[in-house]
Amino acid sequence: MKKILFVSELGGGLGHFAPLKAVADRVLAQQSGAEQYECIFSVKDCVGAHQAFTGAAFPILPAPVSEPSQTAITRTSSYSEVLEQIGYLKKERLTSILSAWDDVLTLLKPDLIVADHSPSLCLAARGRISVALIGSAHTMPPVNMPRYPTLRAGVEPAQYQEAMLRNINTVLAERGQPTLSALPELLNTEKRFVFSLPQADPYAGLRNEELLGSYNEGLRRTDLPDEPHLFLYAGAVPEYLDPIIQAVSQTKAKISAYLGNTNTAAAQFLKLRGGHIYSKPPELSEVLPTVTAVMSHGGAGLSQAALISGRPQIIVPIHFESEATAGRLESLGVGKGIRSANVDDLKNAISAVLEVRRFGENAQAVARSIADMNLPASATQLVAKGVVELLEST
Repeated sequence: MKKILFVSELGGGLGHFAPLKAVADRVLAQQSGAEQYECIFSVKDCVGAHQAFTGAAFPILPAPVSEPSQTAITRTSSYSEVLEQIGYLKKERLTSILSAWDDVLTLLKPDLIVADHSPSLCLAARGRISVALIGSAHTMPPVNMPRYPTLRAGVEPAQYQEAMLRNINTVLAERGQPTLSALPELLNTEKRFVFSLPQADPYAGLRNEELLGSYNEGLRRTDLPDEPHLFLYAGAVPEYLDPIIQAVSQTKAKISAYLGNTNTAAAQFLKLRGGHIYSKPPELSEVLPTVTAVMSHGGAGLSQAALISGRPQIIVPIHFESEATAGRLESLGVGKGIRSANVDDLKNAISAVLEVRRFGENAQAVARSIADMNLPASATQLVAKGVVELLEST
């Protein structure tokens, strides 16, 4: 029996676990009597994954992580800054991070790794264990660049990238692993799969690999219902949740929500006001056709699913990736980004997206253009096939 280790090192919330689980489910479905696969997960939010996916067909273990501050996450403007914030400029720190992953790999002895947003694991496994890297366009920068570009207008690229490259190569050389010719090469794994739409790629014009669309299955454009109905997916940052719930509860729309923990005061309050609270992450292919708008923190999976379905969006950014998502949705005319925890600001944004016709009309037009693209019928099936091929070649 061959063993596959599924890893999410840096990703917060379930948006990084969900695509890994979708791929693992597809891989397990492909096994035959002659060839069986064992899937093991090592993820940042181990407890949240257990809560959301009770009864999963594989063990879910905690991953060694190096956590940057929320302030650092918010000001990030390039992938090199993500690496700097977790210690890649400090030799001793980087050595310790890779040693932690060495212990995981030594204990679990995987034949193959499938990873999402896991740069340190990619380095620890470099030249030793094959890696299939998956993720959104934001967490999968192109590998054919000499350095990481800035993704924030008016901000110069980080000047320490050469120093970081030297530090990484010193550590890799001491560990007896192949060194990097350029910093972006650290994510140049044996296989790469980018779950993204062209409209959501911050590296458009720099990327020369296929975009696979959404990892969510069964999505399609549908007409907007006549009655206003808001789907709220929130809870990743507790300090934002109370003002969001207050604003949402003051709208005239029907409310459906997934908030993670259903026992919070916010969830109970919304339920008392007539909202429907999902206890588990719902199937987006079933939920989105029933709603007229989506409100979230701008995670790649949900925001792109809403684009495919033709739903306008309200985004409350919690880090640079979701801030960038809000900006792209605003440029498409399909939503509003609210960079404030003020109840009145949130309420006004919700009312505008629900009541101003152009948001829905633009969202429907974008969804039609996406439907005309030659995207894979099943992105997870394509990835699972590639994973199995890589596993069988090891």
